[in-house]
Amino acid sequence: MLLCIVFGSFSLYAQSKMVRGTVTDAGGAPLIGVNVVEKGTTNGNITDLEGNFLLNVSPGAVLQFSYVGYVSQETEVKDQTTIYVRMVEDMEIIDEVVVVGYGTQKKADLTSAISILNPAEVLKAPGGVENALQGNIAGVNVSGGKIRIRGTSSITGNTDPLWVVDGIIDGNIPNDDEIESIQVLKDAASAAIYGVRGANEVIVITTKRGTIGSPRVNFNTYIGTGSPAKKLKMLGAYDYTVYANELFYNAATPEARADGT
Repeated sequence: MLLCIVFGSFSLYAQSKMVRGTVTDAGGAPLIGVNVVEKGTTNGNITDLEGNFLLNVSPGAVLQFSYVGYVSQETEVKDQTTIYVRMVEDMEIIDEVVVVGYGTQKKADLTSAISILNPAEVLKAPGGVENALQGNIAGVNVSGGKIRIRGTSSITGNTDPLWVVDGIIDGNIPNDDEIESIQVLKDAASAAIYGVRGANEVIVITTKRGTIGSPRVNFNTYIGTGSPAKKLKMLGAYDYTVYANELFYNAATPEARADGT
């Protein structure tokens, strides 16, 4: 009986093995806090300050590596006991460009509160950018044609946001189909860029530019019809003449009535 227990324990131990490894970025610098998980299980670990990890896995295991801003990877363990993984940056996330006061900046480098509105939402809401902002950008309230971002900051002063169109302050708002991007700057960073004029936050609009290729024509139109809910009965020419004569007669003095004038 004792031999069976010892043999069973040895078999369970033989079914798994210890794997160690190092995770780095494209430049060879160690990545801290990378998630290392055995695929299909909850068995996992994270890399330490030097990008190293240690994990006990089953035979035929596949390790999954994931990290914010990097493309997730999978590696088969096979007969390896030491694994080296080089993570690749997710360029679709890191290289997304946002328009700010001084030009453009990568979204990954931003620490400011900036909300981005998809131009397609503008075309879904006929009536201009104002209607598109309502319900699509957090902290923006549109009422009676007035836009308020993060509430009203003054009782008597102007509380309208600053509009910047293609770098021009208080520029004319373009047509809906001419807009390339819309960003709403909603924190103190806007005041640092535009001064006191940005105290009520800033709406930055970039218009479309010409591109190489075949000409394209877009056409949008909106048609509306209306009809009165109830029509009033109107007097005819004869009835109106009789009514007007009675009106003048009743308004005349008794002497004028006696004279017939």
